[in-house]
Amino acid sequence: MTQCLAIIPARGGSKGLPGKNLKEIDGVSLVGLAVLRALEVPWIDKVVISTDARDIADEAVRHGAECIALRPPELATSTALAIDVWQYEWQLAETTFQQHYDLCVWLEPTSPCRRADDFAQAYETYNTHTCDGVVAVSELPGSANPNKLLEIGDEGTLSYYNKHRKEHTNRQFNPDYYMVNGLIYLKDRASILDARQIISPQTRAQITARTVVNIDTQFDLDFARWVLARG
Repeated sequence: MTQCLAIIPARGGSKGLPGKNLKEIDGVSLVGLAVLRALEVPWIDKVVISTDARDIADEAVRHGAECIALRPPELATSTALAIDVWQYEWQLAETTFQQHYDLCVWLEPTSPCRRADDFAQAYETYNTHTCDGVVAVSELPGSANPNKLLEIGDEGTLSYYNKHRKEHTNRQFNPDYYMVNGLIYLKDRASILDARQIISPQTRAQITARTVVNIDTQFDLDFARWVLARG
């Protein structure tokens, strides 16, 4: 039987919005929301919190997650790579629980707009396609299309960021681009522990058509509250 681990990464330090992982939406912290969503998924077998902060760990445990240990200092900096944290927590969970996990779900608390059908769709996609995982993405708005981005030179002059762009004059001729939105990363064991690839040519996209918010600032938090209040 396939075994799936869920990891909720929530570092204590945050410059844009201090204490953001413990900020609340409708009375529930962002960490708590991520834990509760994971616990509702029938095919997730274990939910663990990955953090360097005791208050975040306690909050996650209060909502039903398990905290094996706080992150070591080298994985608690703003420059620590997600893949290193992911590998560390996956291996630690397997050692602690004496369980081999075939799949792992990575759920960022700062992307609180996830729904049950996001999990269901990702799991179905993984099981019906040849892939190493599924990652939720959102389409970039037209104003953020790489073919429209500009750079300012030392002399204050403008140039296009994409030096190889085609000279499109109309927005509709630009290709679509996507960004990860943090709702869900579902990856198999080999892709993370062996290949160290969160995004690979074998990773399938799960396009999120609705509005979602990835929280970095107070404005983002307020906007997320507004979005979730409207279902």
